[in-house]
Amino acid sequence: MAQNGGIIGPVKCVSTPTTKNTTVTATGCFTRHNCTVSSANVLVIGGGGGSGHGNSDSPAGAGGAGGYRFNTCISISANCSPVVIGGGGSGGTTRDGSTGSNSVFGPLTSNGGGGGGGIGCQSPGGSRNAGLPGASGGGG
Repeated sequence: MAQNGGIIGPVKCVSTPTTKNTTVTATGCFTRHNCTVSSANVLVIGGGGGSGHGNSDSPAGAGGAGGYRFNTCISISANCSPVVIGGGGSGGTTRDGSTGSNSVFGPLTSNGGGGGGGIGCQSPGGSRNAGLPGASGGGG
């Protein structure tokens, strides 16, 4: 399972007296800090699929969107809740794009999007592949 997704940059945290929102952008272990509750509402988004290979005469299919899961009252361990940030699929260099990787937070898994279908040869009218399956299938 690829673990190369995430955002490079600062983590954005917003707090009010009753709510704490945290963005997790790296694979690893999430530990709750300064928090007395043991559950949370969690949104997990899988990596998107890569586009297929095409050319100006025969465009290829686009990659599908990564799936999402939203659940309330997910148990958050005081020690560690495992996190995997699924990376997006690579674009096809000769044919189909690849499927995105799954993202995980504790018990929740969101599937990656399907890769886009490519063309079978470089000339116009070449065979076209169907998109690959995934959370949202890739275009053909």
